[in-house]
Amino acid sequence: AQAGYTRQGDSRGLVSVEVIRSALSYREGKYEEALVIAGAAGPQARRLGETGLSARADRFAGLCHFALGNLGSAEVLLQRAALLFEKTQERYDWAWTLHDLARVLRANGQTARAALAQQRALAIWREAGNLGPLAMALNNFGWDQHMLGQYEAALATYTEALDRARQTGSGPAEILVLAGQGDLLAELGDRNTAAELYRRAIGLAESLGEIGFLAYLFRALARLERWSGNYLGALEWLRRADLVPASSQAESAGTNTQCLRGAILLEMGHVEDALALLDQTCAELEQAGAIVDLAQGRLTLARAQFRCGREAEAFASLRQAFTLAEQVGYDQMLVAEALAARDLLESARAAPGIGLKATALIGRAEAAQAVLTHIRARSEPILASRPPTIEVRALGGSRVLREGAEIAPGDWASQQARELFLYFVEAAPVRREHILEIFWPDTTSARATANFHGVLHRLRRAVGRDVVVFHAERGEYRLSPGLEIAYDADRFERSARKALAIAADDPRRAASLAAAIELYGGDYLADLPVEWALERRRALCDLYVEVLCESADQLMRLTRYAEARQTLARALAREPLRDDLHSLMLRCLAAMGRRHEVVEHYQRYRQTLRAELGLDPPAESRALYARLIE
Repeated sequence: AQAGYTRQGDSRGLVSVEVIRSALSYREGKYEEALVIAGAAGPQARRLGETGLSARADRFAGLCHFALGNLGSAEVLLQRAALLFEKTQERYDWAWTLHDLARVLRANGQTARAALAQQRALAIWREAGNLGPLAMALNNFGWDQHMLGQYEAALATYTEALDRARQTGSGPAEILVLAGQGDLLAELGDRNTAAELYRRAIGLAESLGEIGFLAYLFRALARLERWSGNYLGALEWLRRADLVPASSQAESAGTNTQCLRGAILLEMGHVEDALALLDQTCAELEQAGAIVDLAQGRLTLARAQFRCGREAEAFASLRQAFTLAEQVGYDQMLVAEALAARDLLESARAAPGIGLKATALIGRAEAAQAVLTHIRARSEPILASRPPTIEVRALGGSRVLREGAEIAPGDWASQQARELFLYFVEAAPVRREHILEIFWPDTTSARATANFHGVLHRLRRAVGRDVVVFHAERGEYRLSPGLEIAYDADRFERSARKALAIAADDPRRAASLAAAIELYGGDYLADLPVEWALERRRALCDLYVEVLCESADQLMRLTRYAEARQTLARALAREPLRDDLHSLMLRCLAAMGRRHEVVEHYQRYRQTLRAELGLDPPAESRALYARLIE
């Protein structure tokens, strides 16, 4: 290709060859070589005005810097690549670049920013219908939420990630999600379910030959046994972890195993042995730059020092653990061990410099334990331990999946059987006369009843014999109580109303609103022109716009004006005549210093009102505009 482009004098072709060559070198692990190639190709692409090629060169240069440990350079290049891809609307590459940026931010301790970048990538993939990357991206996003203490949101994200992994047949992604769910539930106190998840992940890893996952999973089970007081069982799992063949990923895992072994020895009463092991392990972790493991190691070392009566050293180690947690942007690794370290933390409450942090850590650990009780009290499943029997997707277009596979049109035998099932999912329990009025309004009662029973038979044959049952005492048809249904419309509505109920000054509100927005895949049953769906479609759309509006307002409070502007644009695309949305947009543009865009937007707004309603903007909007352009 290079020879051909050279003969033709095709400069763009030559640059594209270099960009592909840098990608190949990167994937072969030749990072320095790839960096040189990409570093030369980028400026050439920019001189030619080839934005897409420039973005690709920046992306691979950023990935090379990341692989080489140059996190600052990696972030700058990937951020620039993401902005360039956004301009070209090359959405698949844009999403992958945001995904890569999230990895860099995560490694650099900027977990909140990583979650936002990952969320944007998820939105692009969902909109484009790219199922392949979703499982891994959702798994990463669930991990971010877990590390930020958003436990319930993380559980929901992991559940969706597991569904996506199974839909796409991605075994490694399924293993990771099962492990992530297990870690979260173990920390919340549901150790039985966590153990089940770890064992399922081990079985899947062994069947797929994914041996690299086993050391992590064996350590996870060791941690569960330790928390249950079964120290001999915990040591046996660690022995099995040590037998897993070493790999590049398992290098730091060995020292992590030693931290866990030190904690077990400490709790067995072998304090001096634990102290010696933890001292050595922390030194190795520090040399390796494994900050997260080192933070937890320092906390465990502090516990051993405290047990030996070396209080000053213990408080110094605890202070180092807090400092390391601040460096990575989260302290979940400390929260997980806080209750085991309660005696140390209680004693440190009065210590200068760490007292408030120790108190806060105990509070966060106790709050985490309460999350599980809260979920159970509402009778919500903690997680789907197996795929839902039925998955109904009604937002954006209708699909019905049974055990991960879509029910084909031919299996329904008639479109009306499919519509009747979707109606049951939305409206059940429902009386037969109501069904007949909706589906056969102009048919005699006898004929409508016969039609109903025929369609119901086809429905049951397509979905399952007992999917719809008749409650004789109440005269109602309802979905079978034992049927597991994942319903996206219901999930969006619950998430949206929960987010809207959070107080405006609560720091969780922005993330909760953003999570609800991502669940809205489009208008309810947009592909079915049926009257019974109209009211529900409008209600969900109104709720979606309300969440967009509140999210934009929340983002503006946080001075995240560019994101607020994008959110308002989505809301206005749905409701172009809402005065409050236009007022928010004018305020947002003014806050960004875009005075000329304030003028342009107001003029478009006024023209739209005149064309659609024959009206001018209300007095409040006119007064706001006058103030903003003074």
